Amino acid sequence: MTTMLDLAKLKQELQDINKKIEDALTTESSQLSFLFSRQAELQEIVDLDNEIYKLKQKLEDATVLLESEDQDIAELAKEEVHKLQILIDQKQQQLLMKLIPADPNDKKKCNYGNKGRHRWRRSCSFCERSI
Repeated sequence: MTTMLDLAKLKQELQDINKKIEDALTTESSQLSFLFSRQAELQEIVDLDNEIYKLKQKLEDATVLLESEDQDIAELAKEEVHKLQILIDQKQQQLLMKLIPADPNDKKKCNYGNKGRHRWRRSCSFCERSI
């Protein structure tokens, strides 16, 4: 499982990239393309981490309601806790998948994806596949 230190490093890297992008006039255009793609990648990770944090806060609030003397509120809280636990697990799985580095030698991954843009070309310059 990832540590808070790893996520803190990624958040710091995202801040550094954002600063470099702001200083775009001093950045080379070839480097800018890399910075934008890395920024998008890191932003997804940071957003997932923030979402998990918020869900955990909601889980704590719902857990407090479990001890309510009102049976209806306790039952609703029990359902909410169950839903939140499932959602947190799903988000943590997504986060772990995002943290796995992409294989730089994997040429099957195409920027076009399944958008159907391949059908007008004989080959894809992005994934280097013959079509």
